[in-house]
Amino acid sequence: MLTFAATLGFANLLGLSAAHAKDCAGAKLRNVGGVARAWKLADGGIAAYSNMNINIDGYARAYHPKNASAGALLHLCNAGRPYAPDGTSYNASKDNPTCTGRFMDDYARIGAAGWKDTSVGIIRWFGVLGRDQVQLNGGNIKSVVPVLQKDGSGFYVSPTALADNAIADAAD
Repeated sequence: MLTFAATLGFANLLGLSAAHAKDCAGAKLRNVGGVARAWKLADGGIAAYSNMNINIDGYARAYHPKNASAGALLHLCNAGRPYAPDGTSYNASKDNPTCTGRFMDDYARIGAAGWKDTSVGIIRWFGVLGRDQVQLNGGNIKSVVPVLQKDGSGFYVSPTALADNAIADAAD
């Protein structure tokens, strides 16, 4: 999670002059749009501190089998939900030990088995484009084979609703 700041201190960090910093001074506001720290500026604008989540769906460098060591911005544990052969599943991004340990062990084992062997387990992909489906304990699990980008970069396709439907191959 990133934090965005627009305050006197932030103005100083940007190297703005004292005159510019004074332009940012304003009256404190309370709970503006759910933001606890905000100021009304002399020109009528509002400056605030707020948490900001960034969604990088569709980014070409979002997910890679080797994660950050290959330049990926997100860890694969944020892109799928693993299922054991008995149908139980877990939140792969629950915490660091689960993400970098248990999930990556399951990922390696399931991938080595060809992604669709329910006797080993499966991963339902949602942050990575997945193809094919399997039956697991009477349920249909879709998106179980992750799709690598066609460009040979080794990165997975990160799906987004903002897509060019004229391109037939989703891996391109």
